[in-house]
Formats: sequence, structure tokens, C-alpha cells
Amino acid sequence: MDIEGKTALVTGGGRGIGRATCLALARAGADVVINYRKNAAEAQKTAEEIRSLNKKAFPVQADVTSSEEIDDMMNKVDEEFSNVDILINNAGHIEGGPLQKTSEDAWERTMATHLRGPFLLCSRTVPYMIRQGAGKIINIGSTAGCKGAANLPYATAKGGIISFTQSLARDMSSHNILVNCVAPGPTITDFGSEPRTEAEKEKKRQKARESENFPLNRAAEPEEVADAVVFLVSHDYITGETLYVSGGCQTLYHRLMM
Repeated sequence: MDIEGKTALVTGGGRGIGRATCLALARAGADVVINYRKNAAEAQKTAEEIRSLNKKAFPVQADVTSSEEIDDMMNKVDEEFSNVDILINNAGHIEGGPLQKTSEDAWERTMATHLRGPFLLCSRTVPYMIRQGAGKIINIGSTAGCKGAANLPYATAKGGIISFTQSLARDMSSHNILVNCVAPGPTITDFGSEPRTEAEKEKKRQKARESENFPLNRAAEPEEVADAVVFLVSHDYITGETLYVSGGCQTLYHRLMM
């Protein structure tokens, strides 16, 4: 797909991987709908950066777990652009931990964001893509979805999004809609309990450089994950795949399991 002139919708687009993805898609030629749940200022800042690239940017609020709010968002998008060519399901939530430290509410909120949200967004945007005869959907997963993690609900939900990707790719193949997943390893963002200040981020980078679990001796930057998203959006044959962006961490895990 030639991204120039296409419209992309990125959930959780105001910060972290979402923000980097919005900017990477704009640089590749797309106009961008920046979905956010709470922080309008972050979304507006991202929009301003996109506009500086001479591309259209449309920040719009919606909780991806709410079908009513998604419907309202899509009505606004329809008025602004009348089409959606690319959907990036990036919005995330992290809560809970091991089984005995995870409440039922924490489990439900995590599943709602990572599984209900992408289902609802796909349900609302696929009709645009069918009408246009093509489309691209990228779900943001995690290496935790393949190998597990201490945070039980998060890892389980990310495993679910990988399966969702594979199943939806089969379902959408006859409509020329390609569905893939980008699964980052540790990434320097302010997601969840991640570091927020530059000093905290540098401390995490240093920890990654000193860890034997990082073959490239560092965690990823959000822009490196965003580059993988743009690659898959630009490709017209790959579908149903999960692209791990882990700096070799995923490879190391598989080697240790052999």
C-alpha cells in the first residue's frame, strides 16, 4: 500500500509507541486520527507535530472499551475524512500482577482494553475498508504474549491479541484487508509504571545495556517499534503474522527453551 494520502486511526496515539507511530505514518504520507482517552494535551501536541509535516491530524477522545464512545468517535472521523484505510490498535492498560495479586476488576479492565477494544475498533472500521476494497490493521502485542510475564492479565491479553490477529487475517483475506501484529519487547516509554522523566528513562536504558537478556544491549525506542508498523502497513502480501521487535530478546527466549 502506498500510504500517501491514506487515513490512519491510531488508538492511544498521544504518547509512547502510539505517538511515535502517528508521526511515522505522517512522515510516510498518511493523515492521522489520534485517539486518546484522557490526556487531550498530549494528543494535541502530537497533532501539532503532524501538521508541521503538512499532513492532516485529528485528535479525538474515546475510551476504546466503550462501544458508545467508539461510535461517537467514528461519526466524527466520518465527517472529517469519510474513510479509514489503516487501523492501529495500540491503546494499552497494565494493572494487576501474579494471580494472587490480581483482582477481578483489574483482570476485566485489562481484557477490555486489549481485546474488547480492538474487536470494537475492527468492527467499526472494517466496513470502510471493505467499501474501499483494501485496508491494513496492525495490532500492538508484546513478547509477553508469547512467553508469558509476571503480570498475568497483561501477558494473557497480549497472547489473545496475537490469536485475534491470526483469526482476523483469515476472516478478512477475501476483502484484501491485511491484519498483522507488532510485538515489542522492553521499550522505553512512560506506559503504566514505566519511567516518565528522561533521567528515569536513561536509568532503564543503562539497566538494559547491562543485562545479558538483551543481545543488542538495550531496550527499544518507540520510534523503532513505529518503523515496524509502517513496514507492515506498506507491505501488500504479509498477513496474519506477528513481527517481534525485541532486539533479539525473543530469539534468546526460544534458544533457551530448546
